[in-house]
Amino acid sequence: MITPLRLESSDMHVLVNRGWLPAPADHAQQPEAAVPVGIVELTGIAVLPASRFFNLAAQPTSGWQPVWQNLDLERFRSAVAYPLQPLIIQLDAQSPGGFVREWPRPDERADRHRSYALQWFGFAIASLGIWGFFLVRKP
Repeated sequence: MITPLRLESSDMHVLVNRGWLPAPADHAQQPEAAVPVGIVELTGIAVLPASRFFNLAAQPTSGWQPVWQNLDLERFRSAVAYPLQPLIIQLDAQSPGGFVREWPRPDERADRHRSYALQWFGFAIASLGIWGFFLVRKP
């Protein structure tokens, strides 16, 4: 659920990703999502929105639909009349007014990358060892 938030004492807005809403059984209905009223203080992580998407169907380039498959920031900017920051705030799990939020950290999978690197270095060392064995072996 993406909600625009006007920054206090400014015309500038920022999009806040409040999390996931469960879809109703009838997909023709939209899920109910209350929007906080008044001044809101929140915490979260600022992220740059994705720019490349895999779409299941052709997405309209303009206009407003209540449910979008992917958030296209340029399309959103063209559909609203207020200035918009070029980032999205992923609402912190402890901040009120959100839904299901489990944001993966960018550095969360660093150990997996280290494991792959060690695996490939191991393959390289094993290949050199096998090559060296056959090089010095007497026929």
